[in-house]
Amino acid sequence: MRVSKQTSAYAGLFAILATLAVLVGLSGCTTVTEALSPSELRVSIDIKDYHQGTTRVAIHFSDHALNTVEFVHGETVTCNGVFLKYDSGYYARMLGYGAYIGDVPRQSSGGAYTFGYTPAAAGGGATSRSGDSGAIRVAVAVVNAPVALTNPINGAIVSIPRSGPFVVQYAPSGVSNSIIVGSASDSRAHIALSLALRDAGSTRFNAADFKNFAPGAGLLSLSRITSSKPGNTPFAAVDASYENITTISVTWQ
Repeated sequence: MRVSKQTSAYAGLFAILATLAVLVGLSGCTTVTEALSPSELRVSIDIKDYHQGTTRVAIHFSDHALNTVEFVHGETVTCNGVFLKYDSGYYARMLGYGAYIGDVPRQSSGGAYTFGYTPAAAGGGATSRSGDSGAIRVAVAVVNAPVALTNPINGAIVSIPRSGPFVVQYAPSGVSNSIIVGSASDSRAHIALSLALRDAGSTRFNAADFKNFAPGAGLLSLSRITSSKPGNTPFAAVDASYENITTISVTWQ
């Protein structure tokens, strides 16, 4: 069973966002397009490192009220020289949420993903697309901490849990400010999620979340999310999440 990066990575995230909308009323947020100064912008960065091919990056801008900001006055957003496009998925639109996303060449250990935001030119004209020499830059260093699953392993036959927690084990990284988010799915797109607030070597799924799972091919994914707060920028706030993602194939029975 083949699942795209965007599908496998964002299915769990969108489900969490939808839940948060119900719990804390985020559905009231809107998208604003007025021109704001950098000091009026809050920035959230997410980097999804699959340790193969390209890396999916996303950068979200919001105002002080946490409303999403979409640029329509000629501003540009890049990462490592790649122009990012504004996108909003189905669940994200429900929350008034959108981000600038793109796939960029994967950086090795010791490297960084450098985001550039270029304000609109004076008078509201479009900025030059020949480069982003006038960009405000935010660099997020590579967190080289791939998740190594130890039980189950790739290709394992796994019993669909019926009672008690389903425990997935992995090698802890020792990297600070890290949590583990798990996602399990079957061939019919049923999804179960887990969250471990400590990177301690295991994460637990609720067995009740597997009640509709069908025997057959499936996927199990763990994401080690390491948070940081890049400083020395003119933005009001910058938060970054670096995700080391490992996905294995399993057979549910």
